[in-house]
Amino acid sequence: MFENNLFEADFAIQSPWFIKDVEFNVEAKRLDIYIDFIYVSYRPA
Repeated sequence: MFENNLFEADFAIQSPWFIKDVEFNVEAKRLDIYIDFIYVSYRPA
């Protein structure tokens, strides 16, 4: 229903963060936006 890229642009969310899911509940008048991140592990050289 919602384009996650639109919300990422509106909220200026950048990598490694991204919008995982968006849920809209009309009865509760509630918009839930779930934000997640890509885990990157760095090892010292």
